[in-house]
Amino acid sequence: MENLKDNPDFLGYLRKNFSERTVWNTLSEVTKLLEKFLESKKIISDSGIDKDSNLLHEFNGRIRSHYLYFKKELARAHTVKYYHGLFEEVYKRSFLQYQLVARGHDLKILSEVDNMITNFYSAKIILDILLLLKEDKFRKHIWNPDRDLAIQSILSRIDFRGAIEILKDTTPELYPVLKMYYLLYNLSLDPVNLPALRDVHFHLVQNSKKFSDRFKSEVYFTMFNCYIMMKNKGQSGVNREMFSMMKEKLNAGIINDLQNEHNEDNHFRDYVIIALSLDEVEWASDFVERYSHLLPESRKDNEAIMCKAFIEFKKREFILALIHLAETKRIDSMNAIDYYSMFIKCHFELGNSDECSMALRRFSESLKHIKQILIII
Repeated sequence: MENLKDNPDFLGYLRKNFSERTVWNTLSEVTKLLEKFLESKKIISDSGIDKDSNLLHEFNGRIRSHYLYFKKELARAHTVKYYHGLFEEVYKRSFLQYQLVARGHDLKILSEVDNMITNFYSAKIILDILLLLKEDKFRKHIWNPDRDLAIQSILSRIDFRGAIEILKDTTPELYPVLKMYYLLYNLSLDPVNLPALRDVHFHLVQNSKKFSDRFKSEVYFTMFNCYIMMKNKGQSGVNREMFSMMKEKLNAGIINDLQNEHNEDNHFRDYVIIALSLDEVEWASDFVERYSHLLPESRKDNEAIMCKAFIEFKKREFILALIHLAETKRIDSMNAIDYYSMFIKCHFELGNSDECSMALRRFSESLKHIKQILIII
């Protein structure tokens, strides 16, 4: 349209710059637009409708389209499998349509969308607070036990259980997500509370189809870390539950955590250690063969070979375990601890006391250069 306005000889402009086919298509579209304009002009003239009234009528017609888009956007909160950030995306996109609807004069529609977005935003607020508190509590348990922020104390006084029950009535489709965050928050208050962990696991299994694989992976990761904390606190009986959960997770195809670069975010070796603690040697061997290719390149070979050493030691094949150890590299504190502890145990079983003593001294020296020893299971 800008070219039509800026070029008095519009036909000449088209023939100079475009092919004959494009010129024909363009003239056809312009002709249709002019026909619609003339038809509209005649209708307005005959009916006596003034321009402003006609525009208002047309705009209100479009309000219903915005209303439908609003409902469609809001529905994504429960029709799309939940992942972190979904509620924020839904709120922003639906609020845009809400603003467009609010410009209209249909009070019935406006009242409906206002109630819907207010209820949704209430659910989003509770979810955001639970997420904030959950993350803070877990960080406090792991990194900074003395951390005590005023805002956390204030928010913790909210009756989340009561709030979620109210939201269950106003936004029932969002209840599974809200309850999951509430259960995770409860677990964060006491990560070694086995019943609280089982509540999270049960809710995850019951509502698995409502959550994305990435979100499920994050929940499994949290549960796994809590199991490890329980084990470190002396609850050795949780190994069987951990092993069952590991198999359940792998069978569901949730394996992206095995690709994490950092030790603390990747439980590959832990899977093997837990399986071996339950004499599941064949399962551990199969796991290494089937999933080691997922490990990041920087640690793939080292991790797989170290796990093979664990397996050979469990089979009392101490020489084979030492052969595998010789192929590993002590690239970080975890590798160093795994290497020396396994090396010393193998030589102890073989009756090589001198090798044990020398390795123990080298191990002691290496520990002086490690600033932070990670907890291992």
